[in-house]
Amino acid sequence: MYRAMFLMSLFLSSCMTNGSFEGELVDALYGKPLAETRVIAKAPRALDLTCQTFESTSDESGLFKFPELCGGETYDIYPADKTLFFDGLEQVDGSSTSTGAVQVKVWRTPPKGIYLLDGKELTQQNTRTEIGYKIIFNTEDERAYYPMELFKKLTRVQEGQYLVMSGPRCAKRMKFYPLIEEPRQRRFGNSNIWTTEDPWTYIGIKFKSNTDYERIEATPDPSRVTVLDKKGHQVRYLAAGALPPGQYAVFAKDDKRTYMFEF
Repeated sequence: MYRAMFLMSLFLSSCMTNGSFEGELVDALYGKPLAETRVIAKAPRALDLTCQTFESTSDESGLFKFPELCGGETYDIYPADKTLFFDGLEQVDGSSTSTGAVQVKVWRTPPKGIYLLDGKELTQQNTRTEIGYKIIFNTEDERAYYPMELFKKLTRVQEGQYLVMSGPRCAKRMKFYPLIEEPRQRRFGNSNIWTTEDPWTYIGIKFKSNTDYERIEATPDPSRVTVLDKKGHQVRYLAAGALPPGQYAVFAKDDKRTYMFEF
């Protein structure tokens, strides 16, 4: 019985008109054609093995082609590179004939974490250190947070680059705080028990005296931030100039470690 159904499906497929599809890959952030990108067309329900999967590679103009898809099949079109996401390209009917290239926006969607994007080069960032704190002098539990380690050189987001924050935690929960150098010794604790700390760098707090201080949170310029939240992909892209020039800590509430960057 199954063999008969299988043969019938092959017969019906052979009677269908084969179609074609053309697409044009455009980098969603840079607005430029995405060349040399492998594209897969897959019909997950195709019984004929010759109809299941096709592959194409985009040329210098971002154009890719599938000149002959199997009629009667429905194809999923997706990138071979799992760190890419095709925005707006749904399933393709294998019986339809291409009438021109469909423009496809391509996003960089790496695994959760923070990355520096420079054109097509994506580099994961590891400038992290533990977060320490001291109780501000003569307060019950007001904390001055600071990085346990300072780096001689931080990753700087320069013109044409993006800081890529991937995953729900990085894209939505993490906040930026300026790293503020304190040039003087500061006393922490209370009148009975205290410690005096040498000059150091603090996270989002500016001291005027041991008891007088200002908390500062950095809010990225919305015009320099792009957010992707589609089909399980949650990514925030910060272009150069998203924050005023300076060094920043970035972490979520209750995190024990912080990333540090320079804009």
